[in-house]
Amino acid sequence: MKLFRETRQPKAQCDLSIESLLAELLAAASRLPQEGVKASPYWLDRVVDKLESEFRERLTLDELSKEAGVHPVHLSRVFRKYKREGIGEYVHRLRIRAACQQMLVPEISLAEIALGAGFADQSHFTRAFHKVTGTSPGAFRALLA
Repeated sequence: MKLFRETRQPKAQCDLSIESLLAELLAAASRLPQEGVKASPYWLDRVVDKLESEFRERLTLDELSKEAGVHPVHLSRVFRKYKREGIGEYVHRLRIRAACQQMLVPEISLAEIALGAGFADQSHFTRAFHKVTGTSPGAFRALLA
């Protein structure tokens, strides 16, 4: 209720109080008991390892499900349950992380970085990068310089 009241106050109020209340709310939520939480299936680690080592390649759900020995729909559901994101989103984040590391080298063009990270082209890379980071690759690289 405190958070609700703070958000209804005129804009003259300090955003610090809202931020503080949100931090308290997150802390309280993290202390809640996690009943019924099971360890992830043994095969999920194999799938994650494959994704992390081959994220630059074009992997299919069928290939990953064969690696795990489970049905593709089951793999998708379990992956989202334990990783809290879809397989495609996970791969995009891995590719974006690799691209960010390559951006530290100014001699490499953004097109080369996009292809090296596993994106089909620079425009696809730009859209995915903006979705994950909230900024364009060029602006991000400028911040690094």
